[in-house]
Amino acid sequence: MINGFQEWAASSGVLAKYSLSELSEHGLAIHAEDYIDKILKGSETKEPLLPALGGIPFVIESTIDSHIKIFRELNIKIVFVFNGLDSNSQRKNLASSLDHSKNISEAWDLYNASDPEQAVIKFGNSCMFVYMLLTTRACY
Repeated sequence: MINGFQEWAASSGVLAKYSLSELSEHGLAIHAEDYIDKILKGSETKEPLLPALGGIPFVIESTIDSHIKIFRELNIKIVFVFNGLDSNSQRKNLASSLDHSKNISEAWDLYNASDPEQAVIKFGNSCMFVYMLLTTRACY
């Protein structure tokens, strides 16, 4: 999400809430990164051991498929919007990867120290956004 966008939108009065049925026969743009991040970190869909196990989250495909089914049933045309290129992305990605590696290492240390509950919490707090998820489902 664009830094500060939600705060700006809230203070400018441009936000509006609609039921999905009110959006029938209309188009809807979905910010892909924010959408997937909410699925990965949602209380009902979060998989705390994902960083330890790796791979694509079990719940992501079924969740996206069920959302798309609802949009189709209501004849809502959706478009997933992705961020553009970021000239500082390599620096940000490196810092993010280093933090992620450190968190994973600490989680494995907790697990090896016979503290599985804290290890699961640490793994769960170290999830990174999985950029490839929607590109593997480009048929939408």
